[in-house]
Amino acid sequence: MSVMGHLNRAVKTLDTVCSKIQLRLGERRGGLITIFVHNLFLDTAEIERNLACPQQCLTVAQLERAINYFQSVGYRFVSPVEIIAGLAPKGRHVLLTFDDGYFNNLRALPLMESYAVPALFFVPARMIQDGTAYWWDELYRTRRGQGCSHEEAGAEIHPLAMRPTEEVMQQLAGKLGVREFRAVTDVDRLFSPQELRAFAAHPLVFIGNHGCLHEYLPAYPEQEARRAISEAQQLIHEMTGKPPLAIAYPVGAYSEQIIQFAKDAGLRLGFGTDARKEYVPKLGEDNRAMRLGRHTLWGVGAESIEAQCEYMRSDLGLHCRYRTFMEQLKQRVRRVRT
Repeated sequence: MSVMGHLNRAVKTLDTVCSKIQLRLGERRGGLITIFVHNLFLDTAEIERNLACPQQCLTVAQLERAINYFQSVGYRFVSPVEIIAGLAPKGRHVLLTFDDGYFNNLRALPLMESYAVPALFFVPARMIQDGTAYWWDELYRTRRGQGCSHEEAGAEIHPLAMRPTEEVMQQLAGKLGVREFRAVTDVDRLFSPQELRAFAAHPLVFIGNHGCLHEYLPAYPEQEARRAISEAQQLIHEMTGKPPLAIAYPVGAYSEQIIQFAKDAGLRLGFGTDARKEYVPKLGEDNRAMRLGRHTLWGVGAESIEAQCEYMRSDLGLHCRYRTFMEQLKQRVRRVRT
């Protein structure tokens, strides 16, 4: 492991220890914790079939444990509509979100109904409309079939996700020997337009904008980035009958200009991937509602669900502050070099 890797791990360990102490002393009121999930698997056996890149390796049972945890410590699951209308300043709130539009997200619905939990599902509009599957699932299946480990396949996928989607799909189609990217099972396929419309009609379901092709927006010229957001708004409205109120920036990447494009398209909430707890009184400040943090919920092979959820409740956020500082430092260095 590199020096920076060791430093990152040390900061995370320190943050975990300090967070436990802080929670024992008392938790600040008025918090909003947002959780995000990608695939939702039945069990470990399904993950090990390598039908799709498992990303977080999360199972239905583990998601239920997370819901149980937050409700047991006095948190209430809220909807994006409630956030926009205004949350109780001293309440404890949690928002459940899903990225990428996988059909297997439908497995969350029985839990949502059982525990009265609303959830926000971010979908790539044109992929839903065209029946396209993700290039990374095809790449993952291929590499695993060739004997690569989960980590090796992931290391190949990660840098490609920060390039224009069309470019990556064109490059990989020839490399993987496919004419187009199509799902092979219900595990890796996305919702169809008809399924999405029926799903969106459920009172606990809210559909959000995730671009047209899951575009890494900073890699596109300004007008193309604007078009990806506005076209996704239009397509989702047509498919579901409802315009999205929220956007999850693909790969968590955004800029002030991208935030403005989202607001111009009528979006009221925006989510990245910084593992950060938000506070209700600050949501109206400095476009804060358009740059909300989210915590990843990790499944099989990670620390316990309960330990992760406890960490999410912390008011310190040392690791998130460290990562933000390091990213800003890298950007300054890049500007100096150029």
